[in-house]
Amino acid sequence: MKAVFLFAHQDDEYGIFACLHDHCLQGDTVSCVYLTDGGSLAQIRKRETLAVLTDLGVRSWQVSFPGMDYGWHDGNLHRHYVDCCRWLVASLGSMAPQHVYVPAWEGGHPDHDTVHAAAVACAQHLNASFRLWQFPLYNGYGCSGPMFRTMLPLSANGSVLRHAISLRLRLYYTSLCLRYPSQWKSWLGLFLPVALRYVFGGKQLLQEVPLSQHGKPHAGRLYYERRGFCTWESLKAALQTNPFEVNHE
Repeated sequence: MKAVFLFAHQDDEYGIFACLHDHCLQGDTVSCVYLTDGGSLAQIRKRETLAVLTDLGVRSWQVSFPGMDYGWHDGNLHRHYVDCCRWLVASLGSMAPQHVYVPAWEGGHPDHDTVHAAAVACAQHLNASFRLWQFPLYNGYGCSGPMFRTMLPLSANGSVLRHAISLRLRLYYTSLCLRYPSQWKSWLGLFLPVALRYVFGGKQLLQEVPLSQHGKPHAGRLYYERRGFCTWESLKAALQTNPFEVNHE
């Protein structure tokens, strides 16, 4: 079994620890791919993520960082959408995975949604035989101001598969979230809701991704719009480009 995990940022793996760990325990071939450069603390973030992945059973040679290699900037992955899709087509075509996991289409961060859209475009282009799964990180559905929902799937994304996690592993995965000290500002807001979701939710939540046109993730202002990261209109315009029908230098 081959499984590929596509992430926008170093630490996004927190949303799918259980599934990643389970593939490793089963002896499957696991590949982890990070599609943005990680920003100004890129090398530190890379070391932190590699340490966490090693703990879960992923070997360093199974992890790639094209975002760092090609300068696909954290927060602006949609500006590199065409290059990202073309890289993914070549890579997924050679890897031939049975399962690919991506951040959910949920309007939480523009980079997360860009990774999702790129994976869908690649699956369509390859007429892929792999199953494409999405995992929630955070979104602002039904929230206002700075509030957000953590690791809760949107019902519009389809039925939810729930895999139970033992209490021992729930505590272990929660402890891994403390191993990203360079991102302490982000984790000030994330850690408590993520810990509560792991400890009391106790399940890995996944939804299969439909290979169809994706509209706005949910009604109202998206979380990244409220944070001033990007607008839905600008992201939509970038992701509507067909990366396999344009001339791109």
